[in-house]
Amino acid sequence: MAINYLNSIDLNQNELIHGTIENQGSDALAGTPVEGQLYFNTTSQVLKVGREILPATNPKTYEWVEVGGGVETLTTTQSGNSTGDALTVLTNAIGDVTINSFAYAGGDNIGYVPTGGTASKFLKGNGTWATVDNYVNWKLSAGGGATINITSGNTVDFVGTGTTTVSRSTRTITINSADQYVGTVTSVAATHAGDAFTAAIGNTSTVNPSVDITMNGASTDYIDGEGNLTTFPSIPSSFNISLIGDVTGSGTTGADITTAISAGAVDFAMINTAAIVTEAEGIENNDNDTTLPTSAAVKAYADSLIVGGLIYQGGYNAATNTPDLDSSPSAAIKKGWTYTVTADGDFFTEQVRVGDVLIAESDAPTALADWTTVQNNVDIADASTIGLGNVVPGASGTITAPYSNGTATLDVVDSSATQKGAIIVSPGEAIDVSYSSGTATVSVEKGDATNLGAVIVKGTDPINVTYDTNGNATVDIEDSAAAQKGAVIVAASTGISVGYASGTATITNTDTNSSNTDEGEITAGQLTGTVTHNWGTAKVIVQTYKDNATDNYPTVFCDITRTSNAVTATIASTETDDIIILVQKIG
Repeated sequence: MAINYLNSIDLNQNELIHGTIENQGSDALAGTPVEGQLYFNTTSQVLKVGREILPATNPKTYEWVEVGGGVETLTTTQSGNSTGDALTVLTNAIGDVTINSFAYAGGDNIGYVPTGGTASKFLKGNGTWATVDNYVNWKLSAGGGATINITSGNTVDFVGTGTTTVSRSTRTITINSADQYVGTVTSVAATHAGDAFTAAIGNTSTVNPSVDITMNGASTDYIDGEGNLTTFPSIPSSFNISLIGDVTGSGTTGADITTAISAGAVDFAMINTAAIVTEAEGIENNDNDTTLPTSAAVKAYADSLIVGGLIYQGGYNAATNTPDLDSSPSAAIKKGWTYTVTADGDFFTEQVRVGDVLIAESDAPTALADWTTVQNNVDIADASTIGLGNVVPGASGTITAPYSNGTATLDVVDSSATQKGAIIVSPGEAIDVSYSSGTATVSVEKGDATNLGAVIVKGTDPINVTYDTNGNATVDIEDSAAAQKGAVIVAASTGISVGYASGTATITNTDTNSSNTDEGEITAGQLTGTVTHNWGTAKVIVQTYKDNATDNYPTVFCDITRTSNAVTATIASTETDDIIILVQKIG
């Protein structure tokens, strides 16, 4: 953001080093100027200055104009005759320029018309004036005939004959002839082919003859290609129709015709697609008697009726994974396919035995979770045989075995002062625990700056340490004094408040120094504002800013004057916002 100065800046004849005039692309972007304001137009690459538009108006108006740099004065002289250019030509002239103009000197030279000419003179090619006193001759011919010379003193008469007349007006001779394209039409002929109409010529006694056409036919006639009248032949009221090809049949107009379609004449492409139900459309969505399903639609509908039902596929050898159901199962396996185990073995990660039943729960199953296994040969379990059994907790009470829906959940009870059970040895403050093969090893840590542990307490000024016979250490802190570090209590004093929280003292300066600060304003629309502080000194700091939240209260610079008891801020022109004046006493 630019720094706002609200009054003139006096550099006291010092240089403005590395200064740059405001850059804008147009007069509109530079805004309405005041007299003497400058900006550089980056589009036309010129320096512009604001000036008052004259004649003066009330209120005054201003405009942008280019600052000098071109021709400033122009002087024109007349001297001699042109021997080349009519004017002196200068390029990129700066300052005073003198332009010399020259009279025409004849030939290919350029110049203005020299003095000395009259109505009876002409300018010769050598640049001098001459008087027209005589001529030698001029030539005359008529109609491409012979040419004769008309010399000085000869008279030429233009005479008309017959209906031709000749007239003159000042220097213009007009010749008129009245016998061309004037008369009476004496003969006009009209011819035509056929008998459909008769043509005759009318108005032959005028210059506007007409051709009169008379039609010879009746309303029921028509004209053939030779121009003769002809009548239309009669159209029979009915006629026979016969159909041949893939569709056959016969009959007469006005009556129904029974048709037949040859075998094989209609294929799938000929059927209206609106009458065909595809697999994507689904038979179940087209329950009507007006459409035909495709083979794919019929198969998809039939498959949907049996999907999920058990479809027996045969035996499964779990020892050899035949057919392959768990290593690289076929993507063709469908939901509901059922197999009977014919040899013991592993099915994925589960053991199966002869007689077990495997049921696919989804298409293309690839995991044990995609199958249901029905056990067929479960025996009573013993120490060496997997089978049916019952889980009960032991007499010590360290194991619980609650049942839910036939499932026993085993759990070890937590250890307590009166109950054996499971424990987890966790490290505490200054205690380390490490495990190896289920064995926990507990040790005491050594204490350091960040960890509790086993330590030897040693005293250092201002801390005293003493031990008793039982190994107990007593730690004391010396009281603080001018020459002794130690414990202190922070107490409040004038202008200082102290607050404690969890052993932390917070010290606050309560002296706001209100007797050494003051403020005022230059009210919007005014040019000055005064703050009367009555401190009896001019040693004060003054800051000013514009009271405008939209502009984030920008700092502005005013003309400041100080007395021992007041500060006055002055600006060169009124503002629409208040200017806040802040004053602070120093010392």
